[in-house]
Formats: sequence, C-alpha cells, structure tokens
Amino acid sequence: MVAIDVAEGPRGALSGGRRVAASGRTRVLGVDPGTLRTGYGIIDVGAGGAIFYVACGLLQAKGDSHVDRINLLCRDLKELIEEFGPDAMALELAYGGRNTASALKLAEARGAFRQTAFNAGVGVVEYGSNHVKRALTGRARARKEEVMERMARLFSFTSTPQEDAADALALATCHATHLRGAATPARAVGRVP
Repeated sequence: MVAIDVAEGPRGALSGGRRVAASGRTRVLGVDPGTLRTGYGIIDVGAGGAIFYVACGLLQAKGDSHVDRINLLCRDLKELIEEFGPDAMALELAYGGRNTASALKLAEARGAFRQTAFNAGVGVVEYGSNHVKRALTGRARARKEEVMERMARLFSFTSTPQEDAADALALATCHATHLRGAATPARAVGRVP
C-alpha cells in the first residue's frame, strides 16, 4: 500500500494490526476520490456526537494506465477498510467539470471505490462539495484553504493536512453531523488512543 499519513499526530496512520472503533462509536471513512491520488480521513463518532480523529492521508498510484491506477487505488482502499473497519464511507459526489475525459475517468474511479466498499460490507453515502463546505464552515462557497484550516483547528493538528486528506476528513466530519442530526460539527474531543 502506498499510503502517506499527512496529519501530525501521536502515531502514523498505518502501523500494523486491525484497529476498530471503541464500543458505542461509529467509524466513518471519508474518501476524496482521484485517479492519481485519493485522500482518506477516518474519524470515530461517539455517543452525543463527539468526534475523534483516527487517521488521514493519501493513497497514491503510479500505474502505467488509468485502469492500472484505479486497480492499485482500490487495492489500497480495500486494505484501509480491512485495517480500520469503518461502518460507513462518505464519498464526494462528482461534479460536471469542463474536461469531459477527466470527469469520466473520475466517475470510473468513484464507481470502483463504491464497489470496493460494497464488497467489504461498508455502506456508502455521498455529499457534494458545497454541502460539505456549508456543514463545516457555514458557507457553501468556502475556499479550500478554509476547509483545510477548519480541519486543522477541529482536530488540533500542529500543521494543516494536505488538501486531499483534509477534504476526506471534511467528508467524514460532514457525515458525522448527519449522524447527529446537527447542522454543524461538534467540537472534536481528541484522538483515538
């Protein structure tokens, strides 16, 4: 697996052994899909909506073809799912960009990621980027930097996570707000020990 932990925390995201959510918590895997690199963010949602940081990072593929890269990313995503055991996966909705060929490639990757989660028994929910931004910053048109800063503040990071990882954490956190039935995320209370 080519995974890079990008948040400075008490431990790396991919040290050995299966990690599961503590009793009474729901584990959410956020995925910001891409065809060269894919961001991931994992949080636990506790009773009362408390949010706990677990891990975030990037999956990177160096395959020769688009299909090879998607297969590599799906293999790595499967390993993440096996290691962390999420209860749900929050995936960013595709948007209709100006480049049709790129949009189609991204749609293929999203479909493959959905199938990977489905095969592992993980339910998938989808959120548009404007919905996520509104849930986290109060503004649907917030800049990427605002989302990155919000994630750094929410989880008390010593540095801002990379863009794709921050977006994936934002997706997971957005889903946590929906699990709680709230309009904005609760203050994060810490990291999973």
